[in-house]
Order: sequence, then C-alpha cells, then structure tokens
Amino acid sequence: MDTYFLARPSESDLPLLERFRQEFFNSKQHLNGGARLADMQDLSAWLAHIRQQEKQAKPNRAPSTTLVFKRQGQAKIIGIVNIRHHIELDYLRDVTGHIGYSIAPSEQGQGLAKRQLAQALEVCKDMGLDRVLVTCATWNTASRKTILAQPHCHFDDKRLAPDGDTMERYWIDLPKD
Repeated sequence: MDTYFLARPSESDLPLLERFRQEFFNSKQHLNGGARLADMQDLSAWLAHIRQQEKQAKPNRAPSTTLVFKRQGQAKIIGIVNIRHHIELDYLRDVTGHIGYSIAPSEQGQGLAKRQLAQALEVCKDMGLDRVLVTCATWNTASRKTILAQPHCHFDDKRLAPDGDTMERYWIDLPKD
C-alpha cells in the first residue's frame, strides 16, 4: 500500500508545483486550498507568500499553513491543503472554514482527498485546535463525501457565499488522544 504525507513545500518542489498547477489549468478545474498558487506566475514568490502568511497574515486574512500532499517515493504533488489558524473573520466563518484543499485532477476519484483531509486534521490538532470548520459548495458531491468520511463530523448549516454558491458547513471535532 502506498504511503502519503503532508509536507511544507520547498524550492525543490517548484517544478512539481508547476505541473500540479498546470493540471488544473488544463482540466479547467478550480484549485482550492492553493493560497493563490493558481494566480501567481512566479512560484518562488508564491513560496515566499505562503511562508509570510504563516507568520503574519495580510489585513483581513488569517494566518495559514499551506502544505503539499505527496506519495512516498514519487516526484509528484498529489494535493495541496491550506489550513487557516483561526476563523475569526466573517468570511472565514461563513464561507471558507479552517481548511481548503484540492487533489490533482489525475489523482481524483481514488479516495486521496479523504486521506489528505485526515492528515490535515492531525495538523490542526497539533496546532491546538479542538474543532475545525470545513465547508463545500452544495454542488460539490465529492467534497461532501470527503468531509463526511471524517470521524466526529457534524453538519452545521448552509450559507450563501458572495459568488452565489450555497456553502455547506461541517464541524469536525478533534478529540484529544
């Protein structure tokens, strides 16, 4: 069985990140959880951006940690996850929640998002969070299944996002070991 892990991206990951990003462009899918990876052309600048976001967020943002999801022994980024350290801002509380994530289009449909989210929840627990809000658009069946597969998951409510999507909100309790 393959082993998967989350890691902080580094300079050596930049070519892998470019291929990962290109998969989303080619498939015309939105890259969630990329902390502006889809928007920034200069990947070294993106790396500096996510490192800064972890230390001190820009105004009207929460500090966040961005990690890549990899398969042991393979030079490929399978997924990406952005973990917001708090959701004290209305937009985070109502729309995005603590965690945003994506799996490469070529790797979708294999249950890898469930593994990635489970590992991200462990990171949240290590950060001291005891409860995490994860959201998805009502039309995103795959994301809903990913969220509901996590233990201690409870549906909260639905809220309208500024882009017109209706977002489903799920709280996931992170029990102490």
